[in-house]
Amino acid sequence: KDINKSSSLETDWKNLRGYYQKITKTKINDEDGSEVRRKFYLWLQRIQVCLFNLLGMFTVHRGNAL
Repeated sequence: KDINKSSSLETDWKNLRGYYQKITKTKINDEDGSEVRRKFYLWLQRIQVCLFNLLGMFTVHRGNAL
């Protein structure tokens, strides 16, 4: 399932919280959700992809580099 908008991610999070509360009879705090969001470093991943592509362009044309 693809997530195209942040609103659909919020809806999925609400559904998960409701299901978890129904099954375990304990609530998930909103703070727990913010901890989950901090795990994704998209800016770092984008920079790494750009650097790997840039390095790849230089090594592709040199046969002995590999």
